[in-house]
Amino acid sequence: MPNTHPPQDNDIAIHYVVQRAAEAHLARVLPVGCITKGSEGKELAEMGTMKEAGAVAFSDDGVGVSSTSVMQRALQYAGMLGVPIMQHCQDHDLMTGAMNSGAVAVRLDWAASPPPASRSCCGATWSWSSGWARGITSCTSRPPAAWN
Repeated sequence: MPNTHPPQDNDIAIHYVVQRAAEAHLARVLPVGCITKGSEGKELAEMGTMKEAGAVAFSDDGVGVSSTSVMQRALQYAGMLGVPIMQHCQDHDLMTGAMNSGAVAVRLDWAASPPPASRSCCGATWSWSSGWARGITSCTSRPPAAWN
């Protein structure tokens, strides 16, 4: 996953991972590149050159792309490249606690996040490409294909 420092957001970083894995001969490594530059969710990373360097998928792991327009462009681009997107589905503006809100959170007196915090990023953009919705914590959250 590209949650490294520096982030794997360019072909040089992906090539480095592929090269180091080949030198080690210990495991088959399938690198995942960042969706956006620096995993900041603002500007698309060079997904085409990362795919050429060996990236098999794209994710801003642990952060998620909160901009719907950026995510739509990422899914369109990934669809053209034939690679999946793995989106960390959490709206960080709504993530205020350590667990979902509800009876258990109240009983434990823990800070909690509302269910929409993990649902809001899984909108209509999913029709553009294949992908995985990661980090969904609400029992009512489902990818749009299951909404029918």
